[in-house]
Amino acid sequence: EEGGVLVAAVLAELASCGNKELVRDVVGARGVGAFWSEVAEREPAVVDEVLASGIGLLDGEAYVVRSGLVWAVGKVEAWRVTERRKRVAEVTGVGATPVRPREDGKENCGGDNQTPGRAVAEEGCEDIDCLGVVLERVHDVTSYTRSKALQTLAMLCEERAVSLARLSEVVALAKGRLEDKTAVVRKAAIQLLRVVLENNPFGPSLSPAHFRGKLEKMEGTPPARSEANQEAGEDCVMGEAGGETTPQPKSKVPADVREFYSRAVDFIAQYEECFVIVTALLKSKIVSDVVEAIAFCVSSAQFEIDKTEGCLRSMFSLIFSRESSVKQEVLAAFKSLVVPPGALADKAPVLTKEHAMYIVRRLLNFINGASIGELTSIEAVIAEFESQEDKQFSLLGPEVIQVTWDIFAGKLQGGVTAQHKRNSALLISMITQSKPESLLRRMEIIRELVLEQPFQDPELTYYALQALQKVNSKKRTASAAHQEFFDRESEIALSKVFSSGLELSNQAWIPLAEQAINVIYALSNKPQETSYAILSGMKSILVGDSDSCSSKFLARVIFVVGHIAVKQLVHAESGINSLRKKYSDNIQVQALEVENDEEERENTAEDIAAKEAELESAMSMTELKIVSPDSPLGCFVPLIIQAVTSGAVTQEVDDHCLQTTAVLSLAKMMCVNADFCKSNLQILFTSLKISKDEVVRANIVIVLGDLAFRFPNVVERWLPEMFSCLKDDSPRVRKNTLMTLTHLTLNDMIKIKGPVAGIALRLEDSDPPIVELARLFFNELSHKSGHIIYNVLPEIISSLSPSEGKVSTEQFRSIMRHLMQFINKERHTEGVVEKLCQRFRTAETDESRNLAFCIGLLSLTGARGIKKLLENFKMYKDKLVDDGVYAEFSGIADRARRLCKADAKEVAEEFAAKILEFGAGAEGGAAASDDENTPSTENTPGTENIPADGEVSELAGAVAGVNLGSATAGGKKAPGKAKAKPAGKAVAKAAGKSKRTKKKARVSWEGSEDEQSAEGEWNEENEEVKAEKPTPRISRRKEGAARRAKPVRVVMSDEESE
Repeated sequence: EEGGVLVAAVLAELASCGNKELVRDVVGARGVGAFWSEVAEREPAVVDEVLASGIGLLDGEAYVVRSGLVWAVGKVEAWRVTERRKRVAEVTGVGATPVRPREDGKENCGGDNQTPGRAVAEEGCEDIDCLGVVLERVHDVTSYTRSKALQTLAMLCEERAVSLARLSEVVALAKGRLEDKTAVVRKAAIQLLRVVLENNPFGPSLSPAHFRGKLEKMEGTPPARSEANQEAGEDCVMGEAGGETTPQPKSKVPADVREFYSRAVDFIAQYEECFVIVTALLKSKIVSDVVEAIAFCVSSAQFEIDKTEGCLRSMFSLIFSRESSVKQEVLAAFKSLVVPPGALADKAPVLTKEHAMYIVRRLLNFINGASIGELTSIEAVIAEFESQEDKQFSLLGPEVIQVTWDIFAGKLQGGVTAQHKRNSALLISMITQSKPESLLRRMEIIRELVLEQPFQDPELTYYALQALQKVNSKKRTASAAHQEFFDRESEIALSKVFSSGLELSNQAWIPLAEQAINVIYALSNKPQETSYAILSGMKSILVGDSDSCSSKFLARVIFVVGHIAVKQLVHAESGINSLRKKYSDNIQVQALEVENDEEERENTAEDIAAKEAELESAMSMTELKIVSPDSPLGCFVPLIIQAVTSGAVTQEVDDHCLQTTAVLSLAKMMCVNADFCKSNLQILFTSLKISKDEVVRANIVIVLGDLAFRFPNVVERWLPEMFSCLKDDSPRVRKNTLMTLTHLTLNDMIKIKGPVAGIALRLEDSDPPIVELARLFFNELSHKSGHIIYNVLPEIISSLSPSEGKVSTEQFRSIMRHLMQFINKERHTEGVVEKLCQRFRTAETDESRNLAFCIGLLSLTGARGIKKLLENFKMYKDKLVDDGVYAEFSGIADRARRLCKADAKEVAEEFAAKILEFGAGAEGGAAASDDENTPSTENTPGTENIPADGEVSELAGAVAGVNLGSATAGGKKAPGKAKAKPAGKAVAKAAGKSKRTKKKARVSWEGSEDEQSAEGEWNEENEEVKAEKPTPRISRRKEGAARRAKPVRVVMSDEESE
């Protein structure tokens, strides 16, 4: 007890510490904050007694004290709630059930008439709303205090000390802090959301459909409530996680239950809104953001919140991350989501059928509705999980594989939907990638269910054919008993895809035909003969049956021709490469045998060259044979070209499909041979220019990228036409063009030059995905080589100048902000400064401002960059008369003085002084005044260098950096009140004491008050002109210059005044 009094006295003494003392003594402030939090951990009652006197420390500037006090306030609040629970237990005679504090944050107090459901306070009500204090500190100016406040709220939620009414406020604050600028606050915010979710009072399943259904059933229930029931119903608190907690008044009151379910719906809606931000955090560059976002996704999935599946699919794409810690988190999350809890209970777990059903069901949920990229990510996660050496069990065990095939065959009890079969076919494809033998044993199932009736469910057939392609020749060698599983019967069954299905639309038939051809070239022993036989059958139908000779069937034939051509090319190259590898291995063996025989080594080298030439010749002959007019494929070339060049596309669907298919088939055949490509390239670019169909133009852009990758020298001179597609009206065409150019550039197939400005312009595109692609392009380009952006930056600035009318000033500056961040090397900064400074000589006013803005974006904290600005000062000094240019250079000078390195301090001060000095003189003006009332001595002999009436004061103003009023002559007012004129270059030189002509004004600096009293008067006795008192301008910068300047006295001789 005495110790408590001593601690309370120490706390009271610490509460009286002044703000200045705590700010000055950092170590002491840290100790004060730690003492408050530590005492609150051990003796919260003592802290509660002196909390009123210590709460004022939260207004101080020492953030460590604020952080410690926030934690102490949270501990006091947790202690208060615990004490109230004990008193409620004593009053009611039951266990200490969780009872929430009042909604205003104070203790619930009452007298003798206190109802049993209310909390009783023996010592009166506290005046401090502790929870409110903590909530307020979430908006603290310091990130550490904000983080500590969020951690305190998480602690209170774990202690279930937050009322149901204020729980939504906690979630809302945590959601807002997800977008905080500091990573430590974002991390604490996500952790708080997880703690609230894991300790929520609404139960383990937060499906909104359940709670909305309950509310709908209660709509007809009258909301009658008694006063006692109302009081009892208000005191519902956060219950134990894992069981649904409902209000427990004395009697069932529908209004209270309705309020409970209404709060639950609002709570779930708040969490659903968080997924947009959490999905963005999954793409963050900060590892802690990504890790916490993954953990949040897992917790949300466990509580069955809607919209979690989409977030999880985005999470799976992180398996391709370069950070090993992120990949491990993804695998751990995948394991917790897919593996049933009971499966890991034993050290040597064995999967039961129930466990296998759970795993397959979870995987099918991920696959359902996923895009192609998301399916690729899921497949990569499964393969990575199976490749782990320390995994406890195989995810793709025999039980899981059997359940998957049972779903595919529709053998499960209770029936299987068509969508389940399709998803299972995708899962079979993923399993086959890791375990091809699982499909080899079940080829009969695919033949009976898919190949025999391919058009019963075209989508299922498509996915099944994809799975067949995963069993390539290398994997088939592992199982000799099943090497011939794709026999003649399978080929005949597969050929039905091409000979039937006329009732099917081309949009559904063409993908099937593509996968069927892929399967033939992947599994057939004689793919060329099989594919040519299929094409011959289609040709006979086309020629013999006039009814079948429609644009629909013609489009199918043209598609098959193009796809067989490209697959035949790949098949031929694969054969040539196999021969080359085999011959290379034999040569290496021979080289080892004749290692010491020089003559034999020479003969071996000649044999290698001859064999290589032979293989190249064979490949060239094969390519030429594929597209020759007398070949089975080449005979269709005139028909394809006629379909491409037939003119404008009609509005009919079949004709549109024919045009699109013909363009793609022509492009595929152009990939076969360089000469064929060169002779038909003009056709593609003409179609690209005149076609009104955005799908045709978008497809042509993609195939041009493929052609540029295969024959770069042939396509090189057409690159400007490709870059022009970046200005296409269709977002789809612009997006495909940007993707194609990014692919070619990053793979060194093309070199970006002037047209790269078109890519930079896409940084301000109206379509957000295109903007993201443009940002990705420059980011990857900077990682590839730091000097590429440096080399093209001047050309981009010239091409995107607002004076050209392509972009506005705001768009230009936004583009430059993104590009200038990649100029991070000092030598590159120096080079950009020099190039931009040289452009000031011919730049107009607006262009000068933009050039100054670009220079201001550079990191000029080194001596070399600042010296380069000084060396080129003459290039832009006459542009400093413009306020916009001067403001940019003033900012550069200010940052250079504050942030420069030690060796650049002197240079930075010199540059800042020069800018300030010249800017002060130039700010007065450089243009001549057009005031007609100002006397002029311009044409009077012998007065070339004598200022006219009013100009003497302006000379002083030019030196002092302010505008001055007019002066009087001979004690009388001038005929017209002289207007303050801006001083030109001559005035600036006079202020700087430069060389003058023989008859010049002598300028003397005087600071006496007596001389200042006669300011602005013309003295005939000594013929002396004294400057008028400086009048500060609106500019604060110039006001400071005026205060530092002394009055100027201009003294002239008798001869000069005459």
